[in-house]
Amino acid sequence: YRDGELLYNELDEIIEITFSMKGTVYVGYEINKTKKMKVILPPGVIFGAFNCCFFKKTIFVYKCRNLITGVAMRRKNWIALEEEFPELSL
Repeated sequence: YRDGELLYNELDEIIEITFSMKGTVYVGYEINKTKKMKVILPPGVIFGAFNCCFFKKTIFVYKCRNLITGVAMRRKNWIALEEEFPELSL
């Protein structure tokens, strides 16, 4: 993801789990059409996992603070992995 790129907006459906290795992410909310970014996720964090696993829409806004490098796994691949290894979802 590039600098300043909006990853997810409020009420977006998240279809992938992202494992960031480098770069930071702002997390915030929107009130009166103004985005307030209050939390900074450091490098090495996973985001989108809860929403992806439990089929929930996001209630937060996610935005890149700087260049993020990492890997992502789509929901269908995660579901297939859970079926193969049921101990993942205990």
